[in-house]
Amino acid sequence: MRALFLIFVCFGFLAFPFKAFCQGLTVGRIFIDRINIFDPTFSDQRHLFYQTVNRLHLVTREPVIARELLFKEGDILDPKLLEESERNLRELSLFQSVHIFPLPEKNGVADIVVQAQDAWSTEPQLNFKGTSEGTESALGLLERNLLGYGKTASIFYSNETTRENMEFRYFDPRLFSSRYRLNLRYETRSDGFFLSSRFDRPFYALHTPWAMSLLWRGWDQTDTLYESAEAVSSFGEQARLFETLYSRKIAESGNTYHRLSFSYLYEDDDFTQTVSTDPDLFPEDRRFSRFGLAYQRIEDGFIKVNYINAFEREEDVNLGNNFIAFAGYSPEILGGDQDRQFFVVSDSQGYEFGSRHFALAGASVSGRPTAEVFENTVQIFQLRYYYYFAALLRQTLAVNVEEVASWHLDPERQFVLGGDSGLRGYPNLQFTGNKYLLLNVEDRIFFLEDFFHVVSPGAVVFFDSGYVWPEGANFNLQDLKSDVGFGFRFGFTRSTSLNVIRLDFAWALNDVDGEQGFVFSFGSSQSF
Repeated sequence: MRALFLIFVCFGFLAFPFKAFCQGLTVGRIFIDRINIFDPTFSDQRHLFYQTVNRLHLVTREPVIARELLFKEGDILDPKLLEESERNLRELSLFQSVHIFPLPEKNGVADIVVQAQDAWSTEPQLNFKGTSEGTESALGLLERNLLGYGKTASIFYSNETTRENMEFRYFDPRLFSSRYRLNLRYETRSDGFFLSSRFDRPFYALHTPWAMSLLWRGWDQTDTLYESAEAVSSFGEQARLFETLYSRKIAESGNTYHRLSFSYLYEDDDFTQTVSTDPDLFPEDRRFSRFGLAYQRIEDGFIKVNYINAFEREEDVNLGNNFIAFAGYSPEILGGDQDRQFFVVSDSQGYEFGSRHFALAGASVSGRPTAEVFENTVQIFQLRYYYYFAALLRQTLAVNVEEVASWHLDPERQFVLGGDSGLRGYPNLQFTGNKYLLLNVEDRIFFLEDFFHVVSPGAVVFFDSGYVWPEGANFNLQDLKSDVGFGFRFGFTRSTSLNVIRLDFAWALNDVDGEQGFVFSFGSSQSF
């Protein structure tokens, strides 16, 4: 019976032009079709292994799916709300696939099918990145769908370049089935601790009238600065941060939404010297008591894509314009260490060139003007381009261009390029400074889809070029360092995680300190 039902709903979906069909209709009954990790209606997914995995997994409960829907029985049928409900469900990271579509109408009423297939949510974690010269890794256990209720809990041990961590997290996207969220994180570190608590109500739909957030963070750690992959200074940092925000939709026109946000932030950063501190690289203490006002203009230009970052898994990309302008003021009389202004201006836009390729461009500038200088001013430009095509094999050409420049950067900050951060043919932390250029070109080749219904293997060939310039130096294209290489990718098709195991082999095309060679780099996500 279930197989006949699936055939029927698929026929109903394909037989009618979607948006034209929806006009003037009313939502009838809503059918929620929950599918386990492996679908036994397909004969090749009935083997003992697949059946055992299904028995071990608690399928996402129906109310968890129903509460993400932006429509209900009796509403006017709006295809935009069907599409946005799909995005909400995908954003939960619980499902392999989500499809929402109407059945053939009857007397002006169309029933709706919500079809969601679960992914494996209990995941032993082995996250890693690095090169043959050094690695960072994390081991732990992550559960994204606790008892089928869509809540996340995790425990991790990580070994990073500068510290060891033991981390605990809990995330409830629908606290007590409300629209409020709770996100808790605690880390005990070899050099201190990190604690974060966030309670918020997000813009869960583009037409949502308001949102709010309460955030508190505290940390105690050692910061380390590098030059040519060697530590040159270390110092202690103790910080506390509290922020509250209220946002309101102030206008809506077609696919464009306008929002206004009011915020207050208090942040206290204290720095202490250690035996490894270079006095010339030691930050001054800072304290902000900042009131802020922000305006956002966001367009609905979402498209669904495959074979970008996660093989055949659907991803949502917004090609619409997103403009944000923020202004803030931290007066000394209300708790700041001195009078400071804050500003952020950012704009991003997507471009679609037919059905097979698109680009995403973004630019921003931010800083803290004072009476003397513009502190911590950072200008960023990024362009990403993806072209999906099929020759002998499915392929995606991915291009990443980044340019960043800064002025009077906070001393504990620096920009880094190396084997695990954009230039795969060079050691980690090799190039540091306050401005950089980076170009990555990668041809992602997809060999097999859903091999044994578990993994999708692929390969890449790539070219990287970039450099980081120290403060006082100008951009000079002759300084660029480049590499070429190839690698392998493995995507786990039944996992809630979109992570892709990455193995790259790169050869430097330029000398560094008289040496030039081969670097093996790896990670649990795409390199860009």
